[in-house]
Amino acid sequence: MTTGAMIFGSMPLMLSHDAGYEARHAIGTVLMGGLTFGTIFTLFVLPTVYWMVKSWEDRLTPGSIRK
Repeated sequence: MTTGAMIFGSMPLMLSHDAGYEARHAIGTVLMGGLTFGTIFTLFVLPTVYWMVKSWEDRLTPGSIRK
């Protein structure tokens, strides 16, 4: 929820069109992109990698007990 609030909070930075908007647009783009990438990586990619490593470990370990 904190990340979602930060992403939605940085939307005005990307959507502004007043004086000096180029700098704010760049900051908003970096914030939204970084937070979105980090959230997706943490929620989906990292658990998948852990699951793959665990399954490889189970297959390579002799005498392992499968659950």
